[in-house]
Amino acid sequence: ARGGAPRALRVAFVTERAAPTSGWALYAHELARASREAGLTPVLVSHMAVDSPALEPIEQHAILPPALGGRFPTLRSLGAWRSLASVLSTCDIVHNVAEPYLPLVARSIRPGQPLVQTAHGMWAVRPFLSRLQRLLFVPAMRRVSLLVCQSRFTRDALRRVIDLPKAIVVPAGVRAGGFAGHVSSAVLQPGDGAPVLVVAGPARRRRGIHVAVEALAALRVSGPAPH
Repeated sequence: ARGGAPRALRVAFVTERAAPTSGWALYAHELARASREAGLTPVLVSHMAVDSPALEPIEQHAILPPALGGRFPTLRSLGAWRSLASVLSTCDIVHNVAEPYLPLVARSIRPGQPLVQTAHGMWAVRPFLSRLQRLLFVPAMRRVSLLVCQSRFTRDALRRVIDLPKAIVVPAGVRAGGFAGHVSSAVLQPGDGAPVLVVAGPARRRRGIHVAVEALAALRVSGPAPH
């Protein structure tokens, strides 16, 4: 600020909601918390505001339509661009967390405004497999300054269907302290000394849990004996 301390960068996080639960919501929640702890000023823009003690001092704007559901949700979301542009105009950087909002966000940022896009998994790839959705997502991806992929698999899958902007791989992290004392040592250290496979997350095929189960069965037959 002129004549005083520098103004903290305002970073907009666009998501469906920011709750300490799972998926986009948890990722946005943690980003907002971490950016505030780093001295930035987070601004949450979502479909649904969240009442969370960790987000209490953070500015929230619940102005977006749902990211999913109904017919052509991405196309319909474009109607919110004026409201979103008004909020984003007050920010220095925009980080879109929920991939379906990318065309809306790209339409709403001002020329030259840095745009970060997270690619969580196949949600990031699917729009480029549809001829209709490509009409919206390909131009929007050209507005992205930095693409943050949560795995090499996602980055490589995207590269097969579209020319990417600058892209880096940053796996999602966790606040390890929040899990202290929640797992019984008896679960991780069975009495027979056998290896333990822990799979976290909902049992959905797209998460590959069936591959983990098949791999475990193969190890029991041909893997090394436990020591």
